[in-house]
Amino acid sequence: MKRLPIPALLILLAASMTPATAQIADSEPALAPEQTVVSIPSLTPHWSAQAILNQSVDKVAHLTGDEDVIVIQSVSGMVTVLSAQNGREHWSSQVGPAGDASLPAASDPELLAIITGPTVHIYQKFTGDRICSYRLPLQPAASPTLVRREPETAVGKTARWIFIPLIDGSITAYDIDILERLGTLGQLPEDIDVFAGRYDGVDRAEGWRYRIGEEIPYQLIASKNRLALATTAGNVFTAAMFGSDAGSTRFQFLMRSPVSSPAALSVRRAGTPDQAADERLVSTTRDGRIFCVDVNSSGHMYWSRSLGLPVERRMLTLDDELYVINSENNMMRLNVEDGETFPLSQGTGTVASQSESRRGQLRAYGASLEVAVEGLTAFSPFRIANRSTKQQIRVITLDISETEYSFEPLADNPSAANVRALQNSSEQTGLSTIEMSPDQKQITLSFTSFDPDEYLYLGIGLTHPEMKSWEISDDAFVGSEIRALVAPKRTAASVASGATEAFPPSRIIGRLEKITTPWKVQGISKLLAVSSSAVYVEDLFERIIGFHRDTAEPAFLLNGGEFTHKLFNDRTDRVIACTSRGRVVSFAERRMQFGLIPVPCLVGNVWAVGPTAELAIDFARFHRNPGGRPLMPDVPAQDPAAAQQQP
Repeated sequence: MKRLPIPALLILLAASMTPATAQIADSEPALAPEQTVVSIPSLTPHWSAQAILNQSVDKVAHLTGDEDVIVIQSVSGMVTVLSAQNGREHWSSQVGPAGDASLPAASDPELLAIITGPTVHIYQKFTGDRICSYRLPLQPAASPTLVRREPETAVGKTARWIFIPLIDGSITAYDIDILERLGTLGQLPEDIDVFAGRYDGVDRAEGWRYRIGEEIPYQLIASKNRLALATTAGNVFTAAMFGSDAGSTRFQFLMRSPVSSPAALSVRRAGTPDQAADERLVSTTRDGRIFCVDVNSSGHMYWSRSLGLPVERRMLTLDDELYVINSENNMMRLNVEDGETFPLSQGTGTVASQSESRRGQLRAYGASLEVAVEGLTAFSPFRIANRSTKQQIRVITLDISETEYSFEPLADNPSAANVRALQNSSEQTGLSTIEMSPDQKQITLSFTSFDPDEYLYLGIGLTHPEMKSWEISDDAFVGSEIRALVAPKRTAASVASGATEAFPPSRIIGRLEKITTPWKVQGISKLLAVSSSAVYVEDLFERIIGFHRDTAEPAFLLNGGEFTHKLFNDRTDRVIACTSRGRVVSFAERRMQFGLIPVPCLVGNVWAVGPTAELAIDFARFHRNPGGRPLMPDVPAQDPAAAQQQP
């Protein structure tokens, strides 16, 4: 059964109550309303904050974040770190010389890394304490990647590494503990040869350096044990991050076309603790192809497919779903398992047409009938359209013998079906009679002038021995057969004279089936966030729109033109936006509480289900750690109240 919108659901719940249970007198206030909490696809501002910058001359350059913090970097190099939960400022500081070009920040559970010019700066994420600054041997090609691995034993040491792609087509890896020692003491550890490589006879702080020789245009992807990247030459590489083979190639995958967008890592959780997580790398090419390969194997390809157009924007993965936007601004929802597009159900229907041509009969393309119904049959009309070429429909028979349903008879005439023409379609199509078979499994409609491109809308009542009539959906018609007699359109003169038709009516048959189309939304420029019920995007007019994940129908719209930066949030379900002058707003889905509401009527109060309160917004949903909660340092949501002075 299809999912109903909230207003329709409330009406149906109220209508389904029997008078004995639904009607309650004013003198009986003891009934405790049943409460339900749901999240609906509509955004409400959760918090608003101002980044630290000189608004008269400075503006925002980058907006990044993770589950815990939101990072705002200005053009002058001013960095402001806010709490992702409540917008409170953790710290702000000038990073690097003013005006140095910077790359978007990277973070892990405790550290924040920012590159300005040729220098990488590493800070404590929540306090702003500087860990170290290190000048890179070459200019970086993309933002860094931070990797943190907790020890497997109580006496082990936490591994903290940073990986940076350079413009010469190499990857350099640094142990942050060594960089911290170098920045504090000005010297490398005595056992530096264990960690560092030697280049041109000079000791450097690199843990290892991996040379590819191809341009690396995007940030590196870190899985559990490997680094993955795609080059402009169209090759996918993975390298070991740790161990004796750190910095060595694990596999090379040839895509044979330049990469067109940043790769995405899909982590599908294991079924049991003993099973390893399924980690898949998804990469796209400029010739419109998309590849999905296993990161932890020797380059096994799960699937590939042609999208026809290249994907040029960041992709978002969530469980088995992959959201992509092609160069024509069409957003698609693919299945990570096999690469197929998720289908959208468009109801039930068929197109019946003449299947063959014979001497003396109509051509095959001459007779065609289109039938469709979507939704609950008690509310959705059954639509019949004549798509023939200069042919009239004379008779239509709808046969539901293959289903468990029957046509509902009229209360005052059990031999007639509860079928009625809606709007003015009866007069337009010349509907003359409606007949029902004795077993209530067939209805036959006769017409006098059902011409091409005319529509007939029917309200059809169905019955089922175990289902209420208003709960029956279009699925009831799946497997039903529709037959029609179609003949050339008769002239007024031939009708008046009673002349015999040159061509007798032709019989066409179709069987109703579920209609599905690929999940696709047009006019999208950027992905913003995905919640449990909706996917939030920015369209070509800079508006923030929420679409239902299951139906792709729009559910929310907000004019976001004032926000010049909108966060690509693949970590949580929050929508984060920022103006050029540093005003940051976090949007969250509304959470409503529903209960019984008294509705006055002539016989007293009738209780209906409706919204009773809007609840406080809970923690964000963590996509990479379902059920997780943000690291909450000692930063209050509000300033503490000033102590009252004693007189």
